[in-house]
Amino acid sequence: MRVALCCKEGLFSEALASLLDHQGSFEVVATETSTRSLVSAAKEERAHVLLIDAHLLTKDDVQF
Repeated sequence: MRVALCCKEGLFSEALASLLDHQGSFEVVATETSTRSLVSAAKEERAHVLLIDAHLLTKDDVQF
């Protein structure tokens, strides 16, 4: 499964990416620090799943 990560803290993002990569069934294809750049990278890298730090979301980022 192709995963894209978005987290403000680089160290946490790197640790999570490493953990997921070592699981075998996940491939981290992008790590970003903003939701806007994450969406762009996820489209380009064809990510299946986006993991986003909830503190980075704004009301414009979430549409229901």
